[in-house]
Amino acid sequence: MGWVEEADWQNAATFSLSDEENIYQEVISLVPTGMRLLGIDCYGFDVEHSGKRARHQFADAPIHLAKLADVIKRFLISL
Repeated sequence: MGWVEEADWQNAATFSLSDEENIYQEVISLVPTGMRLLGIDCYGFDVEHSGKRARHQFADAPIHLAKLADVIKRFLISL
């Protein structure tokens, strides 16, 4: 199936689109000028900066939904 086996894909941690939107709204003010936040999941988040897309993976993924915004905020503040 690609880089993720089907069984692993089916068991992957997920959250709803509305949860992603809530986290997005919570962290968007910390995104630096010129950077776009493209997507968030329990394993990392995607950004675009200077025309290049990058995936930032969480070392202890999957991150529980309740802690996700704080983890992303810490990363964005460190930029």
